[in-house]
Amino acid sequence: MRTAWLANALDDLTAYLWAPFAGIVAGVAFGWMAGVTVTLAFAAMLYGVGRLAKRVIARSLETKVTQRRPGRRPHRSTGAPPREPTAAPSDDG
Repeated sequence: MRTAWLANALDDLTAYLWAPFAGIVAGVAFGWMAGVTVTLAFAAMLYGVGRLAKRVIARSLETKVTQRRPGRRPHRSTGAPPREPTAAPSDDG
């Protein structure tokens, strides 16, 4: 019976040692999940910004292609190309 206190002390010691270890393991697991979540959110944001930039750049290049002659711009409201001037009606009839 003299060793009973030693067994109790070892039980208490292992309980006190396992609790922080379990807390560390849980913290690492939750930290890893949070890190993965933040990384995926950041990647999704970059993907969306990249798609938006691609669309804006394509639209910008598209308007530059349609404006080849200087001083002739598409109509502001419709984007249709300007009409060529028509000949004035003649007085001959």
